Amino acid sequence: MNERQLNRKKKEELVKMILDLQTKERDEPMTCPSCNSNEITYTDTFVSGSIEVRCHDCNSSWYELWRFVDVEMIDGEDNRVAQLE
Repeated sequence: MNERQLNRKKKEELVKMILDLQTKERDEPMTCPSCNSNEITYTDTFVSGSIEVRCHDCNSSWYELWRFVDVEMIDGEDNRVAQLE
């Protein structure tokens, strides 16, 4: 295997690793990813699947990204059940 083929293989493995990490479900972070402080606050409203978070101890900020999982009915009739029967 020449150097170019080796680099291509490494790139393919890296791309696969990144995609695997992106699709892996993780617990909601309860501490700052920079300093591990639990003095964090949501600084804005939920917009387009993300919300901005800020750490009061180290002043880091980041976006929490959210993914649709399911619908939980609060009021009204869930017509999806009738469609599955």
